[in-house]
Amino acid sequence: MNVNKDFFLARDGHPSLKQFYFIGAPFEKALDLYLKRRMDLSDFYQNLKPKLSYLDEEYTLSQKLDFLNPLEITGSSKYLLLETQSDWSLLIGNNRNGTDFSSVPYEALLWKIRLLTMYLRPYFGKDEFGAVSFTLYEGSKQVSRHDCETRNVMLHKETSRVEFMEYGTPLPFEQTEKYTERLKKTG
Repeated sequence: MNVNKDFFLARDGHPSLKQFYFIGAPFEKALDLYLKRRMDLSDFYQNLKPKLSYLDEEYTLSQKLDFLNPLEITGSSKYLLLETQSDWSLLIGNNRNGTDFSSVPYEALLWKIRLLTMYLRPYFGKDEFGAVSFTLYEGSKQVSRHDCETRNVMLHKETSRVEFMEYGTPLPFEQTEKYTERLKKTG
């Protein structure tokens, strides 16, 4: 299959990531949780055990992202777990968009921690479609068998209009009255 590599890359030749998955735990705990989950999935699907490689701290972020090559069209076959300056860790898959979000609510419940996803494709030009989305999953607050308390704030354009949506209980730092003010100014 002949695939145009440029379709998957930003202008600088690195993955054009749009989807980010943050684990609400320091790096070592996030690594333990994630590896246990991968091992459980590997056992269930009778697949190969995950291979773990540690990258030296001297690598730049760009060099670390290069380890995700080759990029996948669907799914991910490699993951990069990065420590952040906070008590959160960032998981990036080698899907052309970043990390797959399909298992996030389940993993939040399973691990009983907070997980955060962000989708960043802010192209709102005349003939372009895009979205900016922030979703926080509170894994310690189960609301049904397969779901936990969730907060989502999204700005998206799927037609000719840009639309704002929100779901869930606002977080303490949110100033939701400003959402309405800004929508009135742009609308």
